[in-house]
Amino acid sequence: MTPLRQLLLAIAMAVATIGIASSPLLAAEASPAPHENPATAPWVFDGVSLLGHYSETLDCILARDPEGVKLIAGEMPRANTPDELEDAIGDFMSSGHALAQLVLDIDGGLATARALLSQFRPEEAEEGLGVAARKLAKAYLELKAMEGAAQDTGQWFGVASTPGDVELRSAYSQVEEGLLSVRSLLDLLRDMLQSLRQQIEELEEPRAELFRPTQLTLSVRPVSAFVGDEIGFWGSLTSEGEPLPGRRVTVLLDGAPADTVQTGPGGTYRGSLVLPYRYVPEMTVQALFYPQGDDIGLYLGCSSPVVTVKTLFYNTRLSLSVPGQAYPGRELAIAGKFDYGSAPLPQSRTIRVYWNGEAIASEAVAESFTFKFNIDGDTAPGKYDFTVFVTAQKRYAPTWATVEVEVVKVVPAIDIDAPGMVLLPLGFGIKGKAYSALGPLQDASLRIGLGDWEMTTTSLADGSFNARVNTGMSLTLGGPENLEVRVMPKEPWHAPSYAQVGLWVVNPVHIGGLLLVLVIIVLPVASGMRRLRRGEAEAAFPGELQPAPALIGEEGAGPGADMFKAMAKGSPEAILLTLYRRVLGLILGITAVALRPHHTLREFARQCAPYLGPLAGYFQEFTALVERLLYSRHRLGEEEATRGRQLSQSIEEGLKGESA
Repeated sequence: MTPLRQLLLAIAMAVATIGIASSPLLAAEASPAPHENPATAPWVFDGVSLLGHYSETLDCILARDPEGVKLIAGEMPRANTPDELEDAIGDFMSSGHALAQLVLDIDGGLATARALLSQFRPEEAEEGLGVAARKLAKAYLELKAMEGAAQDTGQWFGVASTPGDVELRSAYSQVEEGLLSVRSLLDLLRDMLQSLRQQIEELEEPRAELFRPTQLTLSVRPVSAFVGDEIGFWGSLTSEGEPLPGRRVTVLLDGAPADTVQTGPGGTYRGSLVLPYRYVPEMTVQALFYPQGDDIGLYLGCSSPVVTVKTLFYNTRLSLSVPGQAYPGRELAIAGKFDYGSAPLPQSRTIRVYWNGEAIASEAVAESFTFKFNIDGDTAPGKYDFTVFVTAQKRYAPTWATVEVEVVKVVPAIDIDAPGMVLLPLGFGIKGKAYSALGPLQDASLRIGLGDWEMTTTSLADGSFNARVNTGMSLTLGGPENLEVRVMPKEPWHAPSYAQVGLWVVNPVHIGGLLLVLVIIVLPVASGMRRLRRGEAEAAFPGELQPAPALIGEEGAGPGADMFKAMAKGSPEAILLTLYRRVLGLILGITAVALRPHHTLREFARQCAPYLGPLAGYFQEFTALVERLLYSRHRLGEEEATRGRQLSQSIEEGLKGESA
C-alpha cells in the first residue's frame, strides 16, 4: 500500500470513529461554589440587656466594688453598639468605675476620722475629712454624669414613648431606682462627714465627758427569705449602758440606705424591709447611727454588726436545640425547654430572642416551646449566635442560653442529557434537570456553552430545562469539546453551580473539503513522482521499462497537452483548480514545507510564506480564491477567474526565475 493511500485510509477511519462515538445520557457532578465565612459578634445588644448592665454597675457601686464594675465593662464590647450610644455607654461605665472607688475611699476615710476623734486627735481627723470632702464632691459629679448617660440611653430607646414595652420600661425603672439609691448613699456620707466636722469644731479641749461612745444592736428575722418577701429588724441604741431615745437610726441593705427609724423611749427601734428582686445568694443588713443636732460633740457614731440574710429564688435553666444547618431565606425552628427542678412551674415566661446580637422577638412561652423565624435571604454563609434571654419574673431568676447556628447554601446537582457527537454547523438539543436536597430549582437562569457558542434558558417548576444550541461554521476539523452548564438559582438558599460533560465536535464540511483538496492536489503530484521514478529506473536499466508518457505542460505535446487544452476550455472553477494544482506542485517541489492531513489551505499558505518572499502575498490571495470555491456556494465570475490566471502566472514566473 502506497503512503498516500495509507494517509487517505487513516483519515477515513478517523471520520468513521467520530461518527460512531455517542452517549445518549451524560450526568455531571456539580462543583461547589466557594463562600466566605463572615465574622460574628458575641455580645447581645438591646435596651433590656444594656439597662441590665447599668443596674449591675449600680449594684457594684453600692457594694463598694470597683473591680466588679470593671468586670462588667469588660463584658460589653462595642461591636454591636449603635454609634449614637457609644459616648453614653462609655460615660456611664467610666463614671461608674470611678464612683465605686470614690465611695470605697470616702467610707474608709470617715471610719478613720471617727477612730481619730475617739483618740482625741482632731487635727488628723480634720485632715482626713478634707480629703473625704473633696472625693465626695467628685463623686457627685460622677453620679451626675451617670444620670445624664442613663437619660440619653432611655431617650434613644424611646422609653417614655413606648409604654407598651413593659420589659424595657421596667429595666429603665430599675436603673432610675439604682441611681436614687446611689444618691441616697452619697447624701448619707455627706451628712456623716458634716457631723464629724461639727464635732471637731465644737471640740475645744479634750474632756472625758465629751465623745461618749455609743453601741447599736441589730436583729433580723427571718435570716432566710425569698426575694420580694418582707423581713423584720429591731435593735437598741445605748451609750455606756444608758438608752438613747429619739435618735435616728439608718438601716442599710447591701450598704445602701434602705430605711430610717426613730428609737423609742427605751432606745429601741423596729421596722421591716422588702428584699428587692436581686438574684444574689445573700444580702447584708446593718444599722448606723451618727450624731445629729445636740448630739454632735457629745456622742460618737457607731454601726451594728452586719447581719447576712440568705436570699431565696427559683433558679431557671434553659436548653436550646437547633438543626444542624440553616439556609438563607428559609425558616429556622429553635426548640427550647425550661427546667425548674423541684420549684413550682410558672404559667409562662417572657423570652427575648436575639439573632447574632440583634433583637428579633419578645414573647411569652410555656415550659416547652418552639420559636420559628425566617433567616434573611441576604445572610452570608457562616456561623451565627442564636440567644434567648429569659427575663426575671418575681421569684424566678433570669437566665439565658446561646447556641451556634451554621448558615449554608446548598450546591445543586445538574443532570445533563446531551448527544455524544455534534455536527457543525448544525444545532443540537440538550435537556436536563437542576435540583438539590431542598427541592428543584425553579426559574433558575442557565447558561449553556460549547466553545464560542452560548445560549441561556430558564428552568421549569420541576427544575427541568430543554434548550437548543445553535452552532455555525468553523475552521476546525473536529475533536473533543466540553459542554458547560452554569446555573444561577433564584432561591437564596441555593448556591450557583457548574457542571460540564465531554462530547465530540465534527466538521464534515471542512473534512470533505480537505479530502477533495488532497484528491485533486496530492494524487497528481504523487502520480508525477511515480512517473519520474519510473523514468529514472528506465534510464538506469534500459530495455526493462516501458517509456513513460510526457508530463502535462502549457504547450507540451502528447495526451497531457490535449487534456490541459480541454480543461482550459471548461468552466472557470475547473480552470482555477487546475492552475492551483500546478502552482501547488511547484511550491511543494521548491519549499521544504509538507502538506499534512490536518493542514487547511490557509495554514499551508502561511507556513510557505517565509520561503516565497514577495510571492507569498500572491499565493495567499490565490489560496483565498480556492477556499471560497471549495467551502462556499459561491460561483466564480469571469473577473475572479481572470484574477486567478494572473496570480497563477505571476507565481509560476517567480518560481521559475528562482529555480533558474
